[in-house]
Amino acid sequence: MEFINKATESCKHAVNATGNVLGNAVEGAAEAIKTGAEKVASGVADAGHLISSKIADGTAATKDAVETTGDNIEKNVQTTHSEINNAVDATKKAYNDGVVKVEKAVNELK
Repeated sequence: MEFINKATESCKHAVNATGNVLGNAVEGAAEAIKTGAEKVASGVADAGHLISSKIADGTAATKDAVETTGDNIEKNVQTTHSEINNAVDATKKAYNDGVVKVEKAVNELK
């Protein structure tokens, strides 16, 4: 009976030791998984910030390009408008000068 009691006690210790080893292994694995998950989450967050930053940079560059294009169009329109006005003024002057010359010629013929 003594032998059975000692064997039973030894088995209990072995089971407890195995349980402790397995428990420690599970805790270690859980900690490793948690650490890995935190690293993945951090990496995803960093990538998200980088992507957002690149999108913001691209948006700013596009905005600048659109504004520059708008400014250039406005300058071209102003220049064209001035050129048209100058051409109209020159045409009016030439017409008026022509009218004066015709009137003078008519008066000379009288």
